[in-house]
Amino acid sequence: MKAVMLFFMSVFLYSCENQPIEKTEVTLQKVGEIHNYLLKKAHTSASPQLILLNKKEDATIGEYFHAFKEILLNDDKYYYNESFLTSSLDDYLYFFEDFMTIKVNTHFLENARKLLFEKLENDENISTEVIEVLRKVSDIKYSYTDDELKLAISRSNPSEGSDLIFAFNEVAKASSCYWSSSYPITRDSSNRTIIIADGIGGVLGAFCGGVMSVIWGAAFSYSMDMCLEPEPYQNQQLI
Repeated sequence: MKAVMLFFMSVFLYSCENQPIEKTEVTLQKVGEIHNYLLKKAHTSASPQLILLNKKEDATIGEYFHAFKEILLNDDKYYYNESFLTSSLDDYLYFFEDFMTIKVNTHFLENARKLLFEKLENDENISTEVIEVLRKVSDIKYSYTDDELKLAISRSNPSEGSDLIFAFNEVAKASSCYWSSSYPITRDSSNRTIIIADGIGGVLGAFCGGVMSVIWGAAFSYSMDMCLEPEPYQNQQLI
């Protein structure tokens, strides 16, 4: 009898261990949550690509983008359609290719923001109102509220670019929470530079949906942190 019970128990345990892992799809609605998850994974795991990039003097944001894409692709919690991402990159290559070569240095945010608005202003599908909202909230000197952005979203629709405001708001809010958490301890949420960089990355990615907002936002955030001086009361704990 014991032998029979042990047999069925071993079968049960084997089947549990070999159950396919249920992953959550990356969507624009979950962009903030997954953005923070991806950032934390980058800070706590020894990604070979990131380790090499962090030692490289002339690294570009495109290289960080591809590093974060690989981290998410190999993740066991979230998934995205790789063929969709590849086709999106191909379809929007004209839009992304200029960003790919931006150097990760002290002028990174300035250069990325300038290029983003050049692209937005040349896109006839993005309304002037949406562009002006994004211009204001991505200005480091301007303070905005969550309600203000929600109102701006309600006054436009996705065909005019309201998803871009939504992406900025969700990624920036998540960024503020992330940099206020116990790990990493290199920044805090009062450092608006890194949060705005995060939001700009989210806007850039939103042209192709949630997964791109997650990857670009996380890449911008991580890269911006690399550009800034360590805050005096903390010890830098980056890879």
